[in-house]
Amino acid sequence: MNDNKPMDPNKVKEQQKKMTGYLSMFNFLLAFLVGYYYGFHYAALLTAIVSLVIGFISDVEEASLPKKIWKLASPFVLMIGVGFINPTVIPLGISGVLFTAIGLHLKTLNKPFSITLIIASSALSLAAYGALIEYPRYIQSLLGEERQEQIADFEVVSTDGHTVHLSEFKGNVVLLDFWATWCKPCRDEFKELKQLTSEFSNNENVNFLIINAKGSKDSIEKIMEFEKQNNYQLPFYKDQTGFATSNVKVTDYPTLALIDKQGNLRYFHSGYSNAENLKDLLTEKINALLKE
Repeated sequence: MNDNKPMDPNKVKEQQKKMTGYLSMFNFLLAFLVGYYYGFHYAALLTAIVSLVIGFISDVEEASLPKKIWKLASPFVLMIGVGFINPTVIPLGISGVLFTAIGLHLKTLNKPFSITLIIASSALSLAAYGALIEYPRYIQSLLGEERQEQIADFEVVSTDGHTVHLSEFKGNVVLLDFWATWCKPCRDEFKELKQLTSEFSNNENVNFLIINAKGSKDSIEKIMEFEKQNNYQLPFYKDQTGFATSNVKVTDYPTLALIDKQGNLRYFHSGYSNAENLKDLLTEKINALLKE
């Protein structure tokens, strides 16, 4: 006697619905974790790969393509909507939605495996180019802008009590970075600034002023403790008067400003993303200013 009874179609449908939700959330959480720890350009590429696979293997009920995409990639659809507040996440959302759609479409083509593989490989090659080349450029365009503004002289105090004025560095290229000890993006940015200061350590025509902003509420003692605990070995200063912070129009942390040899603000960068290759970007801009 055969005791194997067919499963209730409603239960099968319910299990498929749950699995779809799990896959969708797994894809989103994986993208977020990779983006947070390694960079959202890598997250965008990984999302493309995982979304394509999920779209191809998922057994979703008969529905229109938009409904299927919503079932498999709703967090990424919502991410595109959030992009109106934070545009840096839009490419990641598009990656999830687009490659889910490609995976679903490949499944309906019923082509030989070799043809499906060629199409998928071509799509992922474009995803790699977009994520690793175009995404960093997109982030750079959002966070940074070219300027041509005269900056009035200001003074800041080093952690050993030495006062310096911006005018002392006229004839040199100067990088200003405004930060706070409680700012995590600032700490992430310091990793690239350490590499940058090391690269120009033997160039007397380039100076770095890593300025703890007036609005940070940090004391000199707290800055010194912060520097010792993290072993950053960067040229830290404190804006005690607040004039440097207001003069450069700092509203977010971190904020970078490149000053040319004539004392003009030439490049302004607000915020930090580990997807933008900041060190290479600043190296290119500093070298360009040195040639002027």
